[in-house]
Amino acid sequence: MNSTLADSRNVVYFVRTDSLQKEARVARLFRALKEKGSDVEVFGIVKSEDGFSYSYREYVCRSDSVRWKLLKVLLKLIEIQVTSLRTFRAHYRNRDLLIIANHEFLLVGLIIRLFTRMPVVVDLHEHYYTWLFGIKQFSQFFFLRLFSGVIFANRPRAKEFLSDRAASKNVAIVRNFPQMRPGVVFAPRLCSDSLYRVGIVGGDVPGRYIGDSVRALDRPEFKNQIEIRTFGQPLGIRPAHVSIAEHGPYRHWEILELLKTVDSSLVFYDPHKTANNRLCEPNRFFEAYNSGLTIFCFDHSSLSEFYDEFCSVVDQHQFEVDLSRAMRMAIEDKMNRQRNLDSTIIVKRRLLVFDEGIENLEFLVQIKRN
Repeated sequence: MNSTLADSRNVVYFVRTDSLQKEARVARLFRALKEKGSDVEVFGIVKSEDGFSYSYREYVCRSDSVRWKLLKVLLKLIEIQVTSLRTFRAHYRNRDLLIIANHEFLLVGLIIRLFTRMPVVVDLHEHYYTWLFGIKQFSQFFFLRLFSGVIFANRPRAKEFLSDRAASKNVAIVRNFPQMRPGVVFAPRLCSDSLYRVGIVGGDVPGRYIGDSVRALDRPEFKNQIEIRTFGQPLGIRPAHVSIAEHGPYRHWEILELLKTVDSSLVFYDPHKTANNRLCEPNRFFEAYNSGLTIFCFDHSSLSEFYDEFCSVVDQHQFEVDLSRAMRMAIEDKMNRQRNLDSTIIVKRRLLVFDEGIENLEFLVQIKRN
């Protein structure tokens, strides 16, 4: 990003989330735009009101209390449309630009775009409706003609949806790198004691292989060698041979400090489950990378440029066997490094910095109402 973003823009960002405090990407993008002179406000549809670091409005969906799942989904979708349009009309209709961050806002965005001519940009930080948007001609028309532009989380995602139009002037890449000071170089680090601590960030949701990971490491050979530390909702798993310590919920700005208490991090996303997983851009990976941790993950084209000697790519088809093998090697490596037996390790990592992960966000200052 350069100084052209200093041209003042009144921007509003619509996001649907469990909690604004957990939205690290929104906070970083908000801060980047503010630092370049834009006046930005976030409107969050949330499960509970708990605040945000910057200017915001929050709305708690009443339909979240409905028990029947199908009815809940339908009522919530209607509630989001009505509430978003009312909020826009009451507070944001004189803004210069609207950015929408979730599929629930696509209809809202189209209505606002068609009836007010306000520029509307889609922050496609997650893939959705891939059965439809996977048709490249449709995606090109939808995001580059009906809307004013689109923001992707990485270049492979842009190419997957837009093909040769991924380099268009109204396409930007905003990666999930942490908001940190640039230029710091460091060597991967370890905790000082002999116990090997494995970090797990987030809950045991489908495709994350968290329960599978605990079971793979719960072996007699790892007794008194491994401690699993979780950050987020308790897993409800009690392994027989390795210890587990649960930190509980955290705020996104706390995680880099919390990761200093572990030696490695498990960052698994099943690439066969969804396009989101296959071309993943997880905050967890970049936070672990910047914390100097050994990272255990599957092979993803969107992350492969960051693989180094301390990134262990696990074979998904032989998951338990391969993770156990990789963990044994990591434990042995820690012991060797603590004994100063291995003097050949010269790998260093350059901090991944949010501003350096931004490409072509300049188009936001150039689009006008039309």
